[in-house]
Amino acid sequence: MWRNAVSFFQGWIMARGDGNPLGLKKMQATCANLGEHEIDKSCYLGLMGEGYMQMGDLKQAADTLDEALKLVKHTGENYFTAELLRLRGDVERRSGDKTSAEQHYLQEAIAFARSDCVYAPLAGRAPSLVE
Repeated sequence: MWRNAVSFFQGWIMARGDGNPLGLKKMQATCANLGEHEIDKSCYLGLMGEGYMQMGDLKQAADTLDEALKLVKHTGENYFTAELLRLRGDVERRSGDKTSAEQHYLQEAIAFARSDCVYAPLAGRAPSLVE
């Protein structure tokens, strides 16, 4: 389990730091190694989706984030849900959809972050969402 986490975050640092595509491949391999293990996988998929978005692959980013959101509904593991929704809204914004889809995801992210369900990484970032 810890090897997977270390491997994933090594890839995340590579992808985030200098945009190294090998980082995303390392992240993908780690997610594939998780198999049926679902704990924390929504977080991993969210960070991987963010990596795709940063590299300009908006279609893959959207697909990966949608997979993460589907997993959250299945597992009930919600600690990263608000951030997943925020990232999904960001994908819509970057793809030029500044209308309903972007607003839907961002409003849902803010509502979830404000709920009593979980602590969300979005808390404190909400003002930047209305720009």
